[in-house]
Amino acid sequence: MAGILRNVSLVAVATMTSRVLGLLRDILLFALLGLGAVNSAFILAFTLPNLFRRLLGEGALSSAFIPVLAEARETEGREAGFFLLNAVLVRLAGMLGLIIIAGWGLFLSVHAVGGLAERFYLGSTLSAILLPYVALICIAAILGAALNVERRFLWPALSAVWLNLAMIGALAAGAFLPEGQAQQRALWLCGGVLLGGGLQLLIPALDLARQGWRPSLRRERPPRLDRVFELLVPGLLGAAIFQINILVSRLLAFSLDDDASAILYLSARLVELPLGVFAIAVSTVLFPEMSRLRARADDGGLARTYGAGLRMIFLITVPASVGLAVLAEPILSLLFAWGRFGGAEVAATLWPLFISACGIPFYAWMGLSVRGFHAFQDMKTPVRLGALNLAVNLVLSLVLMLPFGVAGLAFANVAASALHAVLLEILLRRRLEPTASRRGVYATVFAASAVMGAALWIGDGWLRGMFDAEKLDAFVRVGVLVPGGIVVYAACVALASRDEARAVLNRWRAARRRSTP
Repeated sequence: MAGILRNVSLVAVATMTSRVLGLLRDILLFALLGLGAVNSAFILAFTLPNLFRRLLGEGALSSAFIPVLAEARETEGREAGFFLLNAVLVRLAGMLGLIIIAGWGLFLSVHAVGGLAERFYLGSTLSAILLPYVALICIAAILGAALNVERRFLWPALSAVWLNLAMIGALAAGAFLPEGQAQQRALWLCGGVLLGGGLQLLIPALDLARQGWRPSLRRERPPRLDRVFELLVPGLLGAAIFQINILVSRLLAFSLDDDASAILYLSARLVELPLGVFAIAVSTVLFPEMSRLRARADDGGLARTYGAGLRMIFLITVPASVGLAVLAEPILSLLFAWGRFGGAEVAATLWPLFISACGIPFYAWMGLSVRGFHAFQDMKTPVRLGALNLAVNLVLSLVLMLPFGVAGLAFANVAASALHAVLLEILLRRRLEPTASRRGVYATVFAASAVMGAALWIGDGWLRGMFDAEKLDAFVRVGVLVPGGIVVYAACVALASRDEARAVLNRWRAARRRSTP
């Protein structure tokens, strides 16, 4: 467990770095482009390559690939694993080439259709420019998955850092363009995305080469390649459903007005900060470990590892959800009220962010549970539940989007995800060996989070309006209440005298001490 916690800490710190840079990137993006057609067009265009990244790179293909690669690595050695990796990469590159060519034809044909709003033509142009990023990031994600199986987590976790640095550089360069050159700034930004994608591919490839991997075009088929693709087909359906869910919400928001897509994106980005810092780090580290345990038929160890991961996730995501919901307004004002993003834009984003924040524990829970099924090489169950999630989200979105706008879309997504997470857990528990109950830690987490939320709400009411300058007011509220909320939450957990919560925190501290030179 200490080794797992060290790796989780490593991934969490690396991911925290990338999320902070991503936050800076988004601050610049909204300051330079504000809300409007150009920003919404870029966000939609950027959504599509990220969809394929999560679908083929970090989604279905990696979920099908990691358990089989871990099995090959455990039973036949490193060379067999590298042989399988090269075979997958060759076939993935061919598939991605066809996708890019077909995508160019589709997006460029949009310009032949008359009568559309200007944002649709701009969105199709930017989408065509960004399509090569699909190949760069998907191949990079598979290389990162192979590094994770080698128990090397740092460089894959830093992948988004290179993208964010490149995009920040492009935005900084675009800031020197004259006012009114929003489309040119978007083109600069697309160049930054492509440069960042090249770095995301190069750096893990170099690290994997240091582990002994060499790219190869050998014609022989490794014996486990068919198993990868057997798992890929149902996994692809499940990942496609999940990504279509995201795309449906973005497209529905895009159809509402010029601002809705950007608002929904901004809410999602702030929600991803606590998810990426800890929850995704836990899933990233535990998935190869659970796959190795399943390959050894150690289902008891798998159940204990999954349970420990779930407790760690809730220990962080529940208070993060409460804190972001209560402090949504000062956080938005402090971080994003710059340039063309002012008080009206903050007010428009407030309710969608509040609703999205409530979904943080469910998104994290859902991610770990899906990985649990994938460790069993079961791709079909998440597909079925994913189809239900899509249906619930679509129905609720269509019902709620007209009366409640983008807030209705946010609520539909959270409600569908909550149902999805609960059903995944129920079905996964039927496969896991019974372990000692640790329900006390969950009671502690929810009670401590409620106390913290009440303290934040009271404190925010007391501090609000203390300073006339809006930015200073937001800075003081966030600067005082965020660390204060952490102290209140930690004190409540300690005072609850729950052995499990204390054990998790102690193991976390011990792992950090051992990892410090």
